[in-house]
Amino acid sequence: MRRLCVGVISIIATLPFLFPSIGASENTGPSASVSKKKSFPSGSTTDLSPLRLDDFDDGPRRSLLRHNARLTLTVVGVLTLVGSQDRSLKGEVPEFFSNTLGGLEGEKFGKRGTTVERLGRMPGAAQVAGGFYMTGVITGSVNARRVGILALEAKVVNDLVTTGLKRSIGRERPGSPTSDGDEFHPFGNSTAFPSGHTSSAFALATVVADNYESKWVKFVSYGLATAVGLGRINQGAHWASDVAGGALVGYGVGKLISRFERRKGWSRALYFEGNGVSVKKRFQ
Repeated sequence: MRRLCVGVISIIATLPFLFPSIGASENTGPSASVSKKKSFPSGSTTDLSPLRLDDFDDGPRRSLLRHNARLTLTVVGVLTLVGSQDRSLKGEVPEFFSNTLGGLEGEKFGKRGTTVERLGRMPGAAQVAGGFYMTGVITGSVNARRVGILALEAKVVNDLVTTGLKRSIGRERPGSPTSDGDEFHPFGNSTAFPSGHTSSAFALATVVADNYESKWVKFVSYGLATAVGLGRINQGAHWASDVAGGALVGYGVGKLISRFERRKGWSRALYFEGNGVSVKKRFQ
């Protein structure tokens, strides 16, 4: 059982790598200008975005539908697998941290106010976004400024999506006296699924990882996001499937924000060539 639980926890850490094709065809460099070439009956080509089913003939259209079907089945499968171990992981995760970090330190992991916990809330997100942006201003890196802006956008959008899901699903938290993981009260006061801390952390991690090619950047980003999720389980604030669901939501939001910005460039004025006029003037 212990090995199974460890395997389930590992799934949470590798969720982003289950969907490598989302936005994979796009350039992730700082000067990303992506174009999708599609042939039309006239034989000419043009740049169109976003992708729509009507842009493809029957073959690619079926391929896109199959991809979406596999994606859906994977998400359902991951949540089902992790959900089947909710009760076991409720005790296994605290035991793991207690044995690994020691009793007192293990109990503190993920506690409110700690660095790990703050990464899942606005203060931590603002520090991450601000850190990237100011680094970009000082070093002249367009990509760092871009990540700072997109990280903040991802946090805001993710919070809206996650809050809507929490209220509409209404799952009870592990700390509730009557909760065994199967209690749901839609549009009530129960807000366990998905984990907001985890979704926020994964949204930020995905924006960072999606804009840097370094494998170490991706590893550290997703590793910290996973630590946030495990901290929520350790503190008894969420079931493991809440954390897995939050990871999926945050990853999806982060990918969509990065992909949308590459295609539309609506935030370009905020990061390109040191914009944010007051900041630019101050440092020139």
